[in-house]
Amino acid sequence: MLVAACFVGFLLLGWWQWERAHAADGGGQNLGYALQWPLFAAFVVFGWWRMLRLEAAKSAGTPTVEEPAPVDETVRRGPAVPRYVPPVIEDETDEELAAYNRHLASLHKQDRPKQ
Repeated sequence: MLVAACFVGFLLLGWWQWERAHAADGGGQNLGYALQWPLFAAFVVFGWWRMLRLEAAKSAGTPTVEEPAPVDETVRRGPAVPRYVPPVIEDETDEELAAYNRHLASLHKQDRPKQ
């Protein structure tokens, strides 16, 4: 019932915008809306049809595109991601900067999980 009401309402809004586009004070924006509302109506019907199809497939027990096959968790897929290695700081001329970097390195060591 809601789908039918939306469909009819969107088509009526499209017709109203079409009439406004051809009125004396109408313009391109009204023409754009006049073409947009029927697309909304078509989308409502498509969404309703798609929902019915998915529900029928679910009740029949057939797998759909949205339900992928179970994946074996022990198999690694895709490229390996390298672990972050902090850069080695060789320039220790600024003592304050060196102390800050040592502090950051110690925080990084504390945050790393035990392996």
